[in-house]
Amino acid sequence: MNGGKLVVRSLKEHGVDFVFGLVDTTILDIIDALYEEPSIRYIPVRHEQVASMMADGYARSTGRPGVCIAQCGPGAMNLLYGIASAFKDSVPVVAITGNIDSSLLGRDTWHDIDVVGIYRPVTKWSTLVKDVDDIPGTLAEAFRLAMSGRPGPVHVNIPKDVQMKAASASTAAAVSKVRSGLYERTAPAKGDVERVLQLLAEAERPLILAGGGVIRANATGALVAFSERSGIPA
Repeated sequence: MNGGKLVVRSLKEHGVDFVFGLVDTTILDIIDALYEEPSIRYIPVRHEQVASMMADGYARSTGRPGVCIAQCGPGAMNLLYGIASAFKDSVPVVAITGNIDSSLLGRDTWHDIDVVGIYRPVTKWSTLVKDVDDIPGTLAEAFRLAMSGRPGPVHVNIPKDVQMKAASASTAAAVSKVRSGLYERTAPAKGDVERVLQLLAEAERPLILAGGGVIRANATGALVAFSERSGIPA
C-alpha cells in the first residue's frame, strides 16, 4: 500500500464520504486511490477555491469535517481563500495538498513554495508529512484538531515521493486502529459549574452572549431553558 492509498484508507476510517478537489500532478496517487474507493465520492472542480468553499459548505450543513485537496504551488494558493473563510467562521475543514519531492523542497524548483508556513495563520494546524508511515497518525490528529474545542480548518501537506512510497506492513495493517475520537465529548468539572452559578448569582445585571458554538453543540434548547429559568436575557 503506497502513501496515496494510505491517505484514502485513513479518510475512509474517519467516515469521509466526499472529497472536493482539482486533479493535478502532485496529488495523482491520492486521486487514483480515491477512484478505487467506492465509499468516497470525489467531486471535481475547475478552480481550487471552489473545492475549499464546497468543503466549507459541506461542514456547515452536516457538522462533519469537509475535505478538500489540491496540488502544490498555485493550486494550494487558490485553495487558501476558502480555508481562510473557514478559519474566520470556525468551520472544520481538512485541507490536503500535494507537493514536489521531499529532496527538492526549499531549492526554488518548480512550484516550490512554503505552503505549510503560508497556511499557518489561517488554520489551527499546518504540517508537512515527511514519512509515509506518519500519514495515518497525522490525519488522525488533523481530524481531531478540526473538531475539538473551537472547530476550524487544518492543513496537511504530503510530498509526491511520500505518496508514492510503500508503507510498512505494520502501518498498513494498523490504519483502522488510528482514530481521532473526533466526536467524543467531555463533561465539565463539577466545581467549574458551581463557580459559574455562584458568579451569576452575585452578578447585578448578567447577560448571555451566545455564538455559533451553541448551534454546533446542539445546545440551543438548553440555552433557551437556562435563559427562561434564570431570567437572564440572551
